[in-house]
Amino acid sequence: MDTDQKNLEEESWSGRALDRSKWTRKQFTVLMVCVILASYLFSVNYNLNFMVVNTSLNELNSASLAAIAPTISSILTIVLVPFYAKFSDVIGRAEVITIALLLQVVGYIVQTTAHNFEQMTIGGFVASIGSTGYSCLQSIVIADVTPLKHRGTFIALMDLSSLINIWVGQACVCPY
Repeated sequence: MDTDQKNLEEESWSGRALDRSKWTRKQFTVLMVCVILASYLFSVNYNLNFMVVNTSLNELNSASLAAIAPTISSILTIVLVPFYAKFSDVIGRAEVITIALLLQVVGYIVQTTAHNFEQMTIGGFVASIGSTGYSCLQSIVIADVTPLKHRGTFIALMDLSSLINIWVGQACVCPY
């Protein structure tokens, strides 16, 4: 491999990972606040979806099939994580996060407009694919921009929202 090709590969690779050394403190703070806020919103969404899905399936006369979709979604999650990680290395973090968020929004739109169990399940799968991508990339972004010493703290901050949203989701679905 000649030197020009090697330099070209290094330049293209350097744009894929987030380089913390070129960031100001304000940019880093904004990124972390956005990641934590997004984590909170996804946690609210997950809790609300978990609490409402049984009612929706009951309306579609498909409550007996409720266990099938989460099982398949869990399998999809396990299978897709390595693909998302590699995909983010190839095309970039921001691009993959954008694709994941779009998939999740499309999945929720399909679920919201579903008229039968199949449509609701397909929407759930698409949303699950997007959610998996966002969760995977969220951890990768944290790993890219935080020093190893503080990485656990930032990941714990993201997970703290799940603890709060157990009660927030319950209050939204059944305020009595």
